Amino acid sequence: EAAPADLGSRAASWGAAARLQPLRPSRSAPRAPHAVCEEPGLPGTEFREQQHEWESAPNPHFEYNAAEDLWVLEGAAAVAQYTGELEPHFNGLRRRPFFRYYSVDLMASCSYLPQVESPCELDACEIEPTDGAPKAIQQRDLNEYEFELDSWSRWDMPSDFTEYYDLHALQETNTGYDGSRVWRFINQKICFQLNLEEAQNSWKRDFNRGVSGIHSAITCSILRSTLDEDGDTPKALAEFRRRITDEPGALNNLYFVTMLTLCAVERIKPRLTRCTFIGDMDECKPHIDGILGSPLLSHPALGQAAALLRDNADSEQAAPWKMRLRTRDLMGVMNCVQCNLCRLHGKVMVHGLASALQVLLGHKGRGECDRDVDPFALSRIEVAALITAAGKLISACEVAQRLTELSNAQQAHDTATTANL
Repeated sequence: EAAPADLGSRAASWGAAARLQPLRPSRSAPRAPHAVCEEPGLPGTEFREQQHEWESAPNPHFEYNAAEDLWVLEGAAAVAQYTGELEPHFNGLRRRPFFRYYSVDLMASCSYLPQVESPCELDACEIEPTDGAPKAIQQRDLNEYEFELDSWSRWDMPSDFTEYYDLHALQETNTGYDGSRVWRFINQKICFQLNLEEAQNSWKRDFNRGVSGIHSAITCSILRSTLDEDGDTPKALAEFRRRITDEPGALNNLYFVTMLTLCAVERIKPRLTRCTFIGDMDECKPHIDGILGSPLLSHPALGQAAALLRDNADSEQAAPWKMRLRTRDLMGVMNCVQCNLCRLHGKVMVHGLASALQVLLGHKGRGECDRDVDPFALSRIEVAALITAAGKLISACEVAQRLTELSNAQQAHDTATTANL
């Protein structure tokens, strides 16, 4: 290599030589000046008007006729068998400080689509921050800000714009808010759309099924409110049929994402069994032992769910970084939810899904940086969101089971009534 002085003298010589070269005529025809930037086929128009087809196009369905459907059904049956055993343990953990406090920026603007304020019932949607978040938890969150450029999610960092909210005190309920436009955007713009029927794109289908399952879980949380708080069984049944049983893949996908999330919980067992939960181990340990000791977490169908997910993401045709990109956008689009209670729970739920995928898939697709996740490196928010999401999913499965039984009983009654006419 040349020394710096040599490089400087050479550059000067090259510059002088270039100035002595005659200009060569251009081989391309000169371009005529335009008063406006014309688009092909649109003479005289300075821009192409966006059509926003996703606003009116039929929503995609996330039901895939794949060979793995059998094990999904086996896993669903196993989840249904142990829901009653696991739900109290998850609810017990969600009452403990480690799992109930989240620092969230509810004033963040939506950067995905323009919005006009369309609030729900203000008393139901508006929530108040808490002053009860323990100082030790706040300090932990302040210290956990290591940045990953290609991470699975982005959580709101503690700042002057964030406040702590108590998820146990602010339970999900039916606020009357209509989030269908946000979900339409998610289904049309964030979920994978192309070549889903091809075998090598099973990793795309896995992602879509996970998002669909989260949507079903949120629906079931609303239906629990209609069923238990309002006591309106006919309305709950009608909405369950419309939004779950009549929606292709919605129920199976709920069980699919529940299995994946429980697999992730089992995968971080070393962290959960050694964690002090910031001084609350005595209260948390019985529930942790109850969850990790459940036969469901060692059920073959759950293990197969995690194994197939990893195999699909490890295939040569897969691009797991596209899944990470989408989970980050999925978290970002939660800022478009105009009901603050819904936004809070939606953010925690999506972060729980992202944490589950992070635990199960690690950082696949990073070439030399491929690596599994160290359970002890997960942040407090990631562990808390994972457990909270798993608990929400188990509760959603319980609601789905109850409404399925009620629906079957009603159909049997209607059939018998018709037969006696």
